[in-house]
Amino acid sequence: MAGHPNSISCPLVVLALFLSTPSWAIPINGFLETTAESGWQGNYSVQLTDGTIVSGVNQVNGSFTGISALPLVITGCVFGPGCGLVTNVSTSTSVTMSSLGLALDGSTSLGSLGPLSWGSQIVRVLPGDPSPTVAVLGITSGLGLTPSNFSFGFNSTLTAFFTSVSGGQTLSALRLDFADGIAPPTSGTLREQAPTPDGTPGASIFINNGVPVPLGTPLSASTVPEPSSLVFLFVALIGLLLGRILSLRSIVHPHGR
Repeated sequence: MAGHPNSISCPLVVLALFLSTPSWAIPINGFLETTAESGWQGNYSVQLTDGTIVSGVNQVNGSFTGISALPLVITGCVFGPGCGLVTNVSTSTSVTMSSLGLALDGSTSLGSLGPLSWGSQIVRVLPGDPSPTVAVLGITSGLGLTPSNFSFGFNSTLTAFFTSVSGGQTLSALRLDFADGIAPPTSGTLREQAPTPDGTPGASIFINNGVPVPLGTPLSASTVPEPSSLVFLFVALIGLLLGRILSLRSIVHPHGR
C-alpha cells in the first residue's frame, strides 16, 4: 500500500517528457517561380513537416515553354465559335470575349526533395494589352503531397503572368503555390458560357477561379506547435508532490484510518 502512490508519479513524469517534445507535424507547403526571361529556370522554397525550409533553383518543364506570341483577347465580339459570354458575378455585368485558353501543366525536380508536377484547369486569358495576371486551381503531386478536402480535390494555385510583345503578348512567368491537404482560396468571380452547337449559351462554369499570388511573395512559413515544457514539468512536479503526500499518509495511517 505504501509504495503504490509513488507509482502514480512515474507515468506523469514520462508523459510530461513525451508531450514536451516537438512531435506535432505541420503540412508541407511551398512555392516555385519561373520566368521566360530565365529560360524557365526558377526558384523554389518548401517548408517540410518538421518546420525545416529548403530553397534552391530548378529547371521547369512543360508545353508552356514553347509558347511564343499570343493574340490579344478582345471584348465585343459576336457570340459564337471563338467568342464566349463572360459574366462578372460581383458586378452582374456580362461581355462577349474572344476565347484564348492555355494548358499550363508542368513538372520539375526540387533537388533532394524529389520531383514535383502539377496539372491545372485551362488558364483563360483575359482582355488587355498585356492580359492581366490570372490564376487557376490545380492538383500538385510529388513530395508526399495529397489532394485536399476541397470539393474538387485541388491543393495548389497556378498564377500566370503576361507581357506585351510586338504583334501581341506572351506568357512571361508562372508561379505555383502548393500545400499538403490545404484548400487554396478561390475567387469565384468570372463565369463563362461557351456557345453550344445550336448557337445558344451553354452551361455556366467559373473560370480563372484562383486568387493570383504576386511574383516575389515570400513563403508563408508555419510554426511547429509545441506544448510548453514548463507546463508539463509543473504537472510532473505536482504528481511527485501528490505521491509524496499520499505516501506519508500511508505511513501515518497504515491501515487507512
